[in-house]
Amino acid sequence: MHTTTIERLQIANITRQKEWDTDGAIDLFYRGNELAGEVGEACNILKKLDRERLGIRGSRSTKDALAEELADVVICASLIANAVGIDLAEEYGLRSFPTFNNRDVSLSHQGNSLAIRTGLVCAHLSGKLFLSFAIAKLAVDLSNLCKFVSVIGSAEDIDMDLAVAAKFNATTRKVGLTTFM
Repeated sequence: MHTTTIERLQIANITRQKEWDTDGAIDLFYRGNELAGEVGEACNILKKLDRERLGIRGSRSTKDALAEELADVVICASLIANAVGIDLAEEYGLRSFPTFNNRDVSLSHQGNSLAIRTGLVCAHLSGKLFLSFAIAKLAVDLSNLCKFVSVIGSAEDIDMDLAVAAKFNATTRKVGLTTFM
């Protein structure tokens, strides 16, 4: 995923949130729960894809469904960053993250790692007081979460730039708003 996608997403999220949450009722506790829910959905799809690769009977999923859920995770991370004044695109551009081949690590392992990174982000949101060092650590953890989503997407041959824009625009249409990426 490119830094410009994160930058465009943050700008679009700011605009769309003004349109969607006109009373400013959504708080960071809601955002943390939202992020955890989206990560849970992505992990469930990773489990189903892994199940299929392992030849185990059970329900299946698709890479398209995974792309949608990974995009939701990035969109939620951007919303959290916006809520606390973090320039996620700048943080994302500052960090490098190793890539891996999807044959090297199981999809279930990737899901576990994604959940751990989400837990780090949500732990910050549970505090009542944001100090500058806490915001700086949250910025790093949000950036790392987005980087890891990008790594999973890349390992699964998912164009995360396209997935994020497509999911953002589909949600805008679904709820009848006017802000598109």
